[in-house]
Formats: sequence, structure tokens, C-alpha cells
Amino acid sequence: MMRSRSWLLFLTLFAFYGCAIAQPKSTQKKIQQLLQQGYLRLEEGETTQAIGLFREVLLIDSNQVQAWVGFAQGEAQRKQHAKSVSCFQRARNLSPDALASLLPLYAEELAGIGEFQTALSLIDSLLRRSEEHTSEL
Repeated sequence: MMRSRSWLLFLTLFAFYGCAIAQPKSTQKKIQQLLQQGYLRLEEGETTQAIGLFREVLLIDSNQVQAWVGFAQGEAQRKQHAKSVSCFQRARNLSPDALASLLPLYAEELAGIGEFQTALSLIDSLLRRSEEHTSEL
């Protein structure tokens, strides 16, 4: 009897362990699918649907940089500058290089909330980096 209980406990723990290992892969797959759908919706101009998909990702994992960036782009399309800036800043805090290709849009959104000096500074640093890169070639 004791041996069968030990065996049952072992099987139960093994099943939970297996579920714990499988969970991240399936969750990661779901996140990737949602991100893909979100960016596709953005491209198609379906901003509200895209934002909903990015929100769904963030409910699963609030540290998903790509979701914050997509969310920011969606809010920029809706001219919701303050929300867009907030999302861009969240993405930038999580990964400083996350906005490399979107710095002009981020600067435009900053200007949209009256942060002209910050926007100008951002564009200035972008231009300096571009000049440095060009001179290296």
C-alpha cells in the first residue's frame, strides 16, 4: 500500500513537472502568434484590434518589449500621444535599443505632448549617430 502511494505521488509530481516545463513553450508560442497578428493588424490599419492583441500579450507577460513597441505604434496611429509616449518609454526602459528604428516616431510623439526639447534632443542624437556612421564608411 505504501509503495503504491509513493508511486502515485511520483506520477502526480512528474505530471505537474511536465506541465510546468510545457507551459513556457506553449505560452511563448501564443505570445509570438499574438505579436504577429498585432503587427499585421497595424499594417492593415486595424489599430483597435492591434492594440487589443498587444494588450493580450502584456497580460501574459508585461515585460514583452515588442508588445510595448506595437502598442506605442498603435496609439501613435490613433493620435493618442501621451499613451504612445508612455508605451515607448516602457519599451525603452525594458530594452534601451528597442526603439532604434522608431526614434523619429518616438520624437514625434514627444512633440505631440509638448516635450519639444526632449524630442529635439532625441533627433539631434540620432543625426549625430547617423553622421558618425556615414563618416566611418
